[in-house]
Amino acid sequence: SYLTGEISNADYVLLHGLPLDSQSWHGLENELHGNVLRADLPDHGRSGGTPPAPLPWMKSLMQTCKSRPTIIAHSIGCEYALKYAMAHPDTVSNIVLISPFFLQKQASLLMQNPPILGAIVKLAGAAKILKQATGLPDEKNPLIASAVTNLQRPGKIRRFANELARVSKPALRDELREALKSIQVPVTIIVGENDRLLESAFHHKTHIIQKSGHNPQLANPKQLAKIISSINQSSLHG
Repeated sequence: SYLTGEISNADYVLLHGLPLDSQSWHGLENELHGNVLRADLPDHGRSGGTPPAPLPWMKSLMQTCKSRPTIIAHSIGCEYALKYAMAHPDTVSNIVLISPFFLQKQASLLMQNPPILGAIVKLAGAAKILKQATGLPDEKNPLIASAVTNLQRPGKIRRFANELARVSKPALRDELREALKSIQVPVTIIVGENDRLLESAFHHKTHIIQKSGHNPQLANPKQLAKIISSINQSSLHG
């Protein structure tokens, strides 16, 4: 897997959503105080190979971690964070779920179809698709530059569409909602005001980032970092 940072003493582990990669966290990383590990999800972004299931991949990622980090996950990355925290609660201090897909509207059926998605990307261009998906005003923004390149690589559009189809299945969404309901690790949920939750967050605290959609980490990393820092301070004094 493609990693940036050191896992052994990480204070934060950052897991991106799609079609982004870990470069999308750069703005937030600059606002956080502590050691940060950014990881490209398996077979997404700049990571290759046959992807293992989320939990085995997370166990492999975290096996050399000596700290109890806060795991910050966006969209599809929330599945990885939640499943790992459920299985290994003593190794995690908190999890922060940003725009958790299983509590929000599903991707359109067109986006879940590889040939159709491929035709859309070919017609509009990967840069414009990423600009529209993220809400960033500049399609050459460095936060999405590597994601644009990745989306143009052979097989990546097919993999992206197939992953959207996988995470849209009701059984997975139900499984993750049940996990969220029963998890013992402290959870904070963060969403943009234009991409609200459609399902209950149960007893977990929810923050809304103003003037933001599905990607608040891109739209307002300073506000996001302030929320995350307050979570860690509460943990230290709790």
